Amino acid sequence: MIDYIRKTASGLLEIVTDNHKVTVDQALTGYLNHLAQQSLRSIDTILKQTRKILKCSQKVPIYINNGLVLIQYYPLRSPSTLLINYLSIAHITDERNDTCTLYFKSGATLVLNNLKRLIKQKELAKKLIDYLDLNMLK
Repeated sequence: MIDYIRKTASGLLEIVTDNHKVTVDQALTGYLNHLAQQSLRSIDTILKQTRKILKCSQKVPIYINNGLVLIQYYPLRSPSTLLINYLSIAHITDERNDTCTLYFKSGATLVLNNLKRLIKQKELAKKLIDYLDLNMLK
């Protein structure tokens, strides 16, 4: 399970899965399209539909499948993009000065400098998952 995806300063993608870090030389949208292709979708379609569902225009969660819902800590076009898998978060500890430490189910950790931003993004992901759960039952 992917814990998080980060774009490095040199433009490479750093993908952390099950506490293993892999660096690949691939465009972020290309990698996300590769993941979305498994369910016959594209990242553009996912973003468009999610914006419509949540009535939100920026930094919407990216639902790939039942095990991968990426929240955008930094936007997709940012030079330091950070996508966190909402479903792999075990818990969060609040540090001082509005920083926090994310603990993933795999044992990986990640220190972030804006707890409020993370909470807002987690709420959007929860809202999306609740919507999908409700409409999948119909």
